[in-house]
Amino acid sequence: MAGIMSPRRGGEADKFGNRYEGAWTVRHLLHVLGGSGESLTVEDSGDLAKSVEFTYRRTGAVEVHQVKRQNGVANGWTVRSLLGMGIWDDARHHVGAGREFHLVSTVPARVAQELCDNARSASDVRSFVDHWLPNQNLQEAFSALASRDVLGTEERAWRVLHGTWIQCHGEQDVAEFNGLLAGQLLDGATGALAAVGLGDLVLHHLGRELTAPLIEERLRKYGLRRAPTRRKEIVERRTWRVVPVADCPQEQVGVHPAAASGTHHQGQPPYGTREHDNLLRAQVRQAAVAGGMVVVVGGSSTGKSRSLFEAVRSELADWRILLPDDAEAVRSASAQISARTVVWLDDTPAVRFLGPDGLTAGDLAALLDGDDSAPVLIVYVAWPDAYQRMTTIPQSAKGAGDDPARGTREALSLAVQPPIRVPDDFTPSERRNLTSVANICGDRRLHDALVDPRYGVAQHLAGAPDLMDLWRDSATVQPYGAALISAAVDLPP
Repeated sequence: MAGIMSPRRGGEADKFGNRYEGAWTVRHLLHVLGGSGESLTVEDSGDLAKSVEFTYRRTGAVEVHQVKRQNGVANGWTVRSLLGMGIWDDARHHVGAGREFHLVSTVPARVAQELCDNARSASDVRSFVDHWLPNQNLQEAFSALASRDVLGTEERAWRVLHGTWIQCHGEQDVAEFNGLLAGQLLDGATGALAAVGLGDLVLHHLGRELTAPLIEERLRKYGLRRAPTRRKEIVERRTWRVVPVADCPQEQVGVHPAAASGTHHQGQPPYGTREHDNLLRAQVRQAAVAGGMVVVVGGSSTGKSRSLFEAVRSELADWRILLPDDAEAVRSASAQISARTVVWLDDTPAVRFLGPDGLTAGDLAALLDGDDSAPVLIVYVAWPDAYQRMTTIPQSAKGAGDDPARGTREALSLAVQPPIRVPDDFTPSERRNLTSVANICGDRRLHDALVDPRYGVAQHLAGAPDLMDLWRDSATVQPYGAALISAAVDLPP
């Protein structure tokens, strides 16, 4: 496999680097085995092999991955240091051939990653230069890439950035995720040992395209076999799961799937920055330094989960997320929660975590109890009415015995700052910002949401018009069902 940059070539760090490269390769072998990828080829042939560890093929795309565990003793990559490693030349080569170029490291490349992400949000180089270089760091970095002795022109620099993905994943996180995924897909050994066997399988098939049938055929040598279908059902009944932030689907943290609105667009539309985002991200950064809790309060379909997820993804891209089903799931997972984990507690629409019989301040403090180098962040999402009930002290002469929310208030007192309040609709400045984003990306769903006279922007994107039309139509098709839903809507919470 290709060499890895390390402080002492051939020494301990180089061995760790190769282990990291192998773990990242095994992850994609598991993706092939799980059906999300078509094949994996380590040390491919011809120009596909230029400075990359493997080729990963999935429907509609060919990815090439270059792994750099670290940048010497530096705590990150700059655009210039990536240039010194020849990364931009490698990216130009592969993107020019129609491939996706992926750079993966244990240390971040924040400016370079933001350039790449922003380039994919822009429809062309002109809109990228005019709208997606909002600060001096990005402007100077892009100018350097577009210079004559690097990528040559702004157009070429934008196209290279557009086709380049930069990711930061901790080595332990990659290994643990591999073990979890291998445990779901394979029988014959624990997940961690199965992942080790897959690493050996890769080493014995360098240069060969590994498809799912071929991988399954070779599993027998390691005493492994595909898990039966029942395994998936068992895994799905697990009450908690941990996934890397970078791999977490937004729907898993409560972000409503965006309504199609009759367009060809899929997935979530681009995010438009809101007025509360700076304060929210500052709280996330503060709590992430030594551990802490961030609370977000907002009504149904107001964009609170999307704002929080964008903040976590922006500030903590190399962390993991614990997704529990209920309070007991948090307690059962607590012993296995490691450093740099976001514990995501969503008490909408039903209160599952901080109710009278839910998590206590002691439970949450135990999650946060660690040294400053191993922080855990708890995020909590609630609706305004529920949050008000939790924080209101009852006017009763019976004292603490008549105060069922006392324990909840004690738990909420662990928050680093007062809650972030997300308004029901977008402010005028937020609408102007989203209009600019909509014009740049051409996503019709954003335009439709901005001009909807009945619902707020976030509610429209969450499908409120379609749901209401379906409810109204059901009065004709299923009148008894419609009457039942109408009565349920009017019930007190």
